[in-house]
Amino acid sequence: MKDNLDFIRFQTWHLKLFKPGKSYKPAITDPNVRAAHYDFVEGVTVLLGNEIIGILGIVELWDGVAEVTMVPSDKFYALKKSMLKVSRDLIALAFDTFSLHRLQAMTLASEPSHGRFMEALGFSLEGTLNAYGAERQTVHMYAKVRV
Repeated sequence: MKDNLDFIRFQTWHLKLFKPGKSYKPAITDPNVRAAHYDFVEGVTVLLGNEIIGILGIVELWDGVAEVTMVPSDKFYALKKSMLKVSRDLIALAFDTFSLHRLQAMTLASEPSHGRFMEALGFSLEGTLNAYGAERQTVHMYAKVRV
């Protein structure tokens, strides 16, 4: 089966149409507040037909350091090969465009597949943060560093 994926520039209103996967637990549940929170410097919305299956974005934290955010639907990981390709492309764009020396990501410790996905992208596990955020979740910090 061919994936027939389309990629469009992320816009915050996409979050109002998006149905995240069961494993996605946003710290901010109000879609309007959450949309303002995702102030990506670069982002892409992934479509399968008319359905949004994932949102990928880069948030610049300070000069040379940014964080990648991935909001997957249940279909996102079923299309792992395609999602790895678009993620790699976005990561390369981020490193080159923003002169990054560090790109980091956090995953829920309760979702080991998310960590494996980051490792497949070349990220290394740096540590665990306990009781992180408003939901007091345990998360893993991953990073990809260029020296």
